Amino acid sequence: MKKIMRIGLFLVFMLCLAACGKSAAEKWQEQYDLGMRYLEEGSYEEAIVAFTAAIEIDPNQADAYIGRGGAYRLSGETDEDFALALADYQKAQELDETKTEAYLGMAEVYILQGDYDSALEVLENGLSQVNESSTLEEKMEEIQELIQENSAQENSSAQESSSSESSSETADSGTDSALAPSEGSLGGTLTVRDFSYEYLEGGVESGGVIFGEGRMHISCTIEGPENLRGIAHFTADDLNTLQGSELEEIITARLQTPYDNFEGQLPFTFEDDLEIYLEDSGLTLYVLLIGVDEAGNAVDYAIFPVEVPDIAPEMEGVEGEDYYTLF
Repeated sequence: MKKIMRIGLFLVFMLCLAACGKSAAEKWQEQYDLGMRYLEEGSYEEAIVAFTAAIEIDPNQADAYIGRGGAYRLSGETDEDFALALADYQKAQELDETKTEAYLGMAEVYILQGDYDSALEVLENGLSQVNESSTLEEKMEEIQELIQENSAQENSSAQESSSSESSSETADSGTDSALAPSEGSLGGTLTVRDFSYEYLEGGVESGGVIFGEGRMHISCTIEGPENLRGIAHFTADDLNTLQGSELEEIITARLQTPYDNFEGQLPFTFEDDLEIYLEDSGLTLYVLLIGVDEAGNAVDYAIFPVEVPDIAPEMEGVEGEDYYTLF
């Protein structure tokens, strides 16, 4: 029995020696791996404890700060969590400016806070520091899409608010509403119904010259307002171009060129072809419809998105012209 006890004590002693004999690097790796396991399992509080232990062992390892930053970011999404996450990501970036994960982590926090400008600024800074930039570029594209979607939603909300106010005023005055919201429009209140489009092969012929590698046939029904006598239109690849003072300048410039007149009673069916170039492949274009009265003044407008399909591979190598298409 004594011999067995001596053997047991010896084994415990050897285990203690083995534990005490671990290097700082081994202890750090053990805590870091534990933190990553908890993080993958969604056990964020335990992950924070493990990463903190790793940081106490070696405060100069950027990966532990990145891991803890991720745990803070995912743990509760409160202002305090975001602040702690940012502090860890920034510390990681200070320790190693080439850590792509640090820039991505900071950008994710800013996105969750709705601060897209700061997210883009962080990623642009990262592009100048890291060797592999594709991940950062993809995140920047994602943010640009979020900005565009939010802008479209804001325009839609503003349109609904304007329409509500207009309807209220019309009800008070007892007259018909000439400013009903455009069906599916991203801005403006020109009365348009059944807007549709179809991509067709072959460009648009004008004066014996073919413009574009393909064309988008658009069609809609114009219902008002009652003093409408013509339609001018313009195509842009950036919705921001069709806002504020730029929108006013485009409308003014567009009305200085010939536009499509129509006669007779409303509603009026409007159709036309937009030239599509190779660089438009897969993009969303925005068609601005401008209502014109008999005197040639702009009455109202509507903006509709048009999704361009991926142009066929056999058309690659055909160079198109890079400019906004004026009609």
